[in-house]
Amino acid sequence: MLQVKLQANQPQPTIDNNGSLPSPVEDDIDAALNNLQTTLEGSSLNTFSNDITQVPELKDQLRFLKDLHLYMYKSREEMMHGQNAVFNINLKGCEVTPDVNISQNKYVIKLEVPSSDGMSEMYIRCDEETQYARWMACCRLAAKGRSLADSSYESEKQTILDFLNLQKASRGTSYKPKQPGYSS
Repeated sequence: MLQVKLQANQPQPTIDNNGSLPSPVEDDIDAALNNLQTTLEGSSLNTFSNDITQVPELKDQLRFLKDLHLYMYKSREEMMHGQNAVFNINLKGCEVTPDVNISQNKYVIKLEVPSSDGMSEMYIRCDEETQYARWMACCRLAAKGRSLADSSYESEKQTILDFLNLQKASRGTSYKPKQPGYSS
């Protein structure tokens, strides 16, 4: 009688559909596989944000960035049709330096691009702060070999905007670093 009571307090194994007891090893393996699958795929709440079916791109009037490549065009029509790019620059390995003067509305990104003749300098002029922050963030990431799909793009962009706001708040509205800044 005592033995029956002790067994009744112990968890009982479940019997599967074909009448056999599952082995404890299979339970551990199944649990580990389920845990790994959840980790890799994320929970069902996050599947939308992790599902990238198209490579992110950034474009404006004459510039287009996709897969670490910056394309520059003479006209908006050529850019829209993807024809006759004046420049096609692989940004991986470039040096990216800001050249900003807020009081003069000067928002420039200096790119030092490796070429067969050494380093070539190119400049991207932006019209306003938000455009500058978007392009500066994507150029910095691309120089490090990371695309717009990288999770740090939004925080990089926000950091740049925050820095520009600090520059506005202080009376020194010019920022041109003496060091190359963010290089790859």
